[in-house]
Amino acid sequence: MAEPQHAFLSENDARIDDTHEIRVALTGDLDELAGPVNENHQGARRAFVRGVFSLIEAMTYRMKASALAIGKGMLDPAEVLLLEEREFALEESGSLREKSPKLKTLPNLRFTLAMLVKASGCDWAPQYGGAGWAAVNAAIRTRDRLMHPRELKDVDVTDEQMQDAVRAMAWFTATQVKLFGSIHQKQAKAAGRPHVPLPGMDKISAMTDANAE
Repeated sequence: MAEPQHAFLSENDARIDDTHEIRVALTGDLDELAGPVNENHQGARRAFVRGVFSLIEAMTYRMKASALAIGKGMLDPAEVLLLEEREFALEESGSLREKSPKLKTLPNLRFTLAMLVKASGCDWAPQYGGAGWAAVNAAIRTRDRLMHPRELKDVDVTDEQMQDAVRAMAWFTATQVKLFGSIHQKQAKAAGRPHVPLPGMDKISAMTDANAE
């Protein structure tokens, strides 16, 4: 069995072993859409916007697994339940029924990132005050409109909305790179090992920073 791509985050949680493969698959979908998107192919633009948030939501789920794995004893019971995506309802009979909570994409993302910071004790935290996060918010409004169109204009994606989606992807990628790099550095220091940047991290960060802030 191949070594987990994110073993530095978790050595015992199989839920994140396929993180790299899922990221490659979903970013590959986005890469294939680049040509038609630039040619104003509306079907490709709609698929691109939806694809950005498919990636963000998939990675958010796996970051939750990482927070649980490295945060044992550091997280409150309520935080653990939400990271596990578990919720309970009380039945008329007095028994408990477990159900999946309804989580909005962006609050769920912010919560997950905060839990990773708390669980790891790393020295870096995501930034939400710049143009990158504003683009994330704008892009998800476009995604929601595409998922529930009411008029013909609701299925169009303008150049500005496409740029928001690209910047949203850049912000998310840069945030992951910097946060995971900080966690890796913290763990290396605690173990008395020299910090060796994760392969490709510097390149990815440089490529995304221009659009992420």
